[in-house]
Amino acid sequence: MTHFMAYAAKLNPWFPKTVIPALAWFVTVAETLLGAALILGFQTRRAAQLSGWLLLAFGIGMTAGTGIKSALNASVFSASAGAFLLATSPEYRLSIDSLRRIGIGKRDAAHNACIGGQLKNTCTALLDLNGKHRNQ
Repeated sequence: MTHFMAYAAKLNPWFPKTVIPALAWFVTVAETLLGAALILGFQTRRAAQLSGWLLLAFGIGMTAGTGIKSALNASVFSASAGAFLLATSPEYRLSIDSLRRIGIGKRDAAHNACIGGQLKNTCTALLDLNGKHRNQ
């Protein structure tokens, strides 16, 4: 971690040296959590947006600290653009998000049927604890 902190100080010359250890740990934790979220497909849109901003900040830091060539060689800006592109996707198949949406869709269908039935003063759909709806 000492080598990384020295590199973080080089990439962030505008921060005081006392802030660098906290910044290095914050970035390490953020990269780990965002990477895990993207792999699992959990909160994919938000994780992709935050990853895009983090990569863009890293690319700007690389440009300021070591020059544009190192940022271009590491493809940081294209990775940032890819993360922002992922954030625009309308759906994420094979992800935790899509599995959660299926359960929410069933709940919403039962809820909408009940609301529609309340207009007629009846509720024909019930939602049990498993997220399945059944008719009365």
